[in-house]
Amino acid sequence: YTEQRGILGDTDAQTLQTARSLGGDLRGLGDFRRARELDELTYEQLKDAFGIDDPATLNGANNLAEDLRLMGDCFRARDLDTETLHHRQRVLINPDHPYTLHSAANLARDLRDVGDYDGSVELLRDIYARYRAVGEDLVETLRTAKSLAVSLRKMGHIDEAYELTTGTHDGYARKYAPNHPEALSCLL
Repeated sequence: YTEQRGILGDTDAQTLQTARSLGGDLRGLGDFRRARELDELTYEQLKDAFGIDDPATLNGANNLAEDLRLMGDCFRARDLDTETLHHRQRVLINPDHPYTLHSAANLARDLRDVGDYDGSVELLRDIYARYRAVGEDLVETLRTAKSLAVSLRKMGHIDEAYELTTGTHDGYARKYAPNHPEALSCLL
């Protein structure tokens, strides 16, 4: 990243792609503060260089919202995910495009984090149905089911949440392994 900045410049497409990757690596290492700082800068540079509707810019927004969630800034994450979803719906047109559904799932998590359990459940039910139409055991289908179960539990729908979690765990065990991190998360 440092070499690319020196040779290609801060706003070169490849430099910005590397910056997005580095932000992900920092997140993966648990350095959320540095990831947020880099992703904030990268997102602004992407907007300036390519515009808000460019796929790379929208991916940068997605990364920054993830950082914000991890840093506990759920309201700002919600606002950014709302904006990103709006732009992806407009640009990608297909309401079932994987990136659009991913943004919607992130927004549903944000809604849960800010205490809007009804909104979270409503959005997650829709996303879950769309993913299930593509495949029951796809990782995004299972991940959405797990998130829906959490929101249902927050609303007090314990039986429905338990049933969905059990089925989701079984899906992870079938697709991956009973000790897969996502399967273990369902058990938790």
